[in-house]
Amino acid sequence: HARWSGCSGAMASRAEARSERVTQAVEVLEAAFGVPQADAHAFLTSEAWPTFSSFARPGGVNKFFVFFQPREVDAEGLPIDVEAKSPDESASADRAGASLASEPEMFVTDGETEPLVGRGVYFLRSDPAAPLDLSKADDAMLSGQVTPDLLSLLATQLTEVYVPAVEDRPNWGKAPTDVTDQFVGDMRSVATEMREAVRSVG
Repeated sequence: HARWSGCSGAMASRAEARSERVTQAVEVLEAAFGVPQADAHAFLTSEAWPTFSSFARPGGVNKFFVFFQPREVDAEGLPIDVEAKSPDESASADRAGASLASEPEMFVTDGETEPLVGRGVYFLRSDPAAPLDLSKADDAMLSGQVTPDLLSLLATQLTEVYVPAVEDRPNWGKAPTDVTDQFVGDMRSVATEMREAVRSVG
């Protein structure tokens, strides 16, 4: 069985856990990491659920990553909570005595604070102004696999191909400007986070 860790909090309801959208996301994790479907489903509907449920709501997170790799742990074997630190607070002191756990595990991350050394997937909501319908499995939720090498390529593709495409107003039809501006901004943010992750690996 695959190990996992992530946010603690509410778990998915039975209906949510059986939804088409959850199945869509589980299949992404299963294909990317080679983990049993049951493990991917348990991870998504428990530890990762606070993030995923926020992802499904307007005004919630518009993107997140799941990494599958050994985590950095402290002397007691506990994961280093680098995401909890403020921007002005360095994690270098904690990382000075850090080591890697022996087994890879799935965990949710923003893609900025923990370097990618294994495999990862990103999830991105295509319309940040609209709720994500859990009863459907469609392109309202975008996803893809990333590795340390592919991360840089994907960031370049987002910046040089996809962002210019979505900036082209005729492609949006009658969509409100504030919606298109927010989506373009989110895509730029994802590309920036990916580039930062690549730098942290190097």
